[in-house]
Amino acid sequence: MKKIYHILASIIGLAIMNALLLTSCSSKTSEEEARKIALNDSNISIDQVTSIKITEEVKDSEKVYDITFQSDNKEYFYTISKTSGKIIQSKISDIGTSVPSNHTNPHTSENKNTNISAEEAKKIALKHANAKVDDVQLLECKKDIENNINVYSIEFYVKNNEYEYDISYKDGKIIKHTIDTEPLPTNQFKISIDEAEDSALSRVPGATKRDIHISCEFDDNSPIYEGKIRYKGFAYEFEIDAINGDFLEWSKEIDN
Repeated sequence: MKKIYHILASIIGLAIMNALLLTSCSSKTSEEEARKIALNDSNISIDQVTSIKITEEVKDSEKVYDITFQSDNKEYFYTISKTSGKIIQSKISDIGTSVPSNHTNPHTSENKNTNISAEEAKKIALKHANAKVDDVQLLECKKDIENNINVYSIEFYVKNNEYEYDISYKDGKIIKHTIDTEPLPTNQFKISIDEAEDSALSRVPGATKRDIHISCEFDDNSPIYEGKIRYKGFAYEFEIDAINGDFLEWSKEIDN
């Protein structure tokens, strides 16, 4: 009889431990929740973000998310507890300087004012490309260094043309620009680009044709569409059979 009691006690103990583990796991903060916490705290919407990066780290024996994103001419950094969702650390810096924005340096304020914003850099690139905003797809703007010059690295598509620009954020000068023209569909492509775009966008509610780009490719002589969607901090990559419209591949990951 004692043996039976011991067995029952062990089973009950394991059940309690499993329940506690499940409760603990369910209380963890997801990457999406951490991203929302950071954006809400900064009073910035995802549409205003030019780039975002989320990594998992262990700091002082605590699992955290390190979140870095850019908006206008500022960079935001957050450390958020993976367990509680609490903001452990936050910092805002002007792009191109290591001085945090909440610590004003009177000797550098004049230089800061001469820097152009990311939005101004985008306008310079679009004007040079003679591109209309509504025709642009997958517009991306990140800070970078080109030949020891701090620049905005800008990429976007207009129809089957891919544009790349490096623009100095000190004076707005175009340091470098390239145009790469992709092939157009042939008679082998039975599904049109518009039909392929609509099919892919239907899988990402809210995304529009400005958030997607599709290229024509051949896989073992079979025509396919390769595409990418960027929307609300995520990147979706896919392949579509250009004859019958079936999805051959589909993936989703955090957009870095």
